[in-house]
Formats: sequence, structure tokens, C-alpha cells
Amino acid sequence: FSSNVTAAKHELIQAENDARNTFQKIIGDMDSIRKKYRILYDAWGVWSNSSQGQLDTYLDLLERLRGKGEMSISDYLLQLQQRLDTKVAGQKTHGQVWVTWVTWLTYSGQMEGWLNTAKEEK
Repeated sequence: FSSNVTAAKHELIQAENDARNTFQKIIGDMDSIRKKYRILYDAWGVWSNSSQGQLDTYLDLLERLRGKGEMSISDYLLQLQQRLDTKVAGQKTHGQVWVTWVTWLTYSGQMEGWLNTAKEEK
């Protein structure tokens, strides 16, 4: 029986090591997700606060310049494409903020509580 006991001890040690490694990986993943969320959230906040209003104003200005004939169609289309690309990039970042937030909630086991809180607020 001593060989069975020794084998069981080794299995226990291996299981404990596997559990510790898995726990460390989850903690590392959560920290990485938290940092990614913070970076994306800050970037989106900066874009949202500074670019959104300016973007709409600039699109109006482009339209007026084009309407008055002060800008060629090719210049107008180029400028418009650049501004729309900027808007799309901002919206993609906003989407990534939400995806990262949901990923963090899932990893941290807080998804159900967050959903219940959101439901209660309605």
C-alpha cells in the first residue's frame, strides 16, 4: 500500500501545483484585462471629449466649403474620408471598451451581479 500512498501524494502535489498555476494565470489574465480596459477607456474618453464635437463641426465646414465651390470634389472626398475614418476608429475603440469590460466581468465572476444591478435600475 505504501506505493499507492506515494502515488496519491504525488498526484495531490501535482493537482495542487496545477491549481496554483491556473489561479496565477487567471490573476494575470484579469490584471491584463483590467489594464487593457483602462487604456481603452481612457483613449475613448479623450477621443470622445475632444474629437466628437470637432468632427461634427469640421464635417459641416467641409460641406459648406464644397457647397460654395471653394474646395474641389477630390479634396472634399479625401477630407471627408479621413474624418469618417477617424469617427469609425473612435467607435471601434468604444466597442472594444465594452468587450473588454464584459470580459473582465466574466473573468472576475461579477457578470451576474452586474446584470442584476442593471436590471434593477430599469
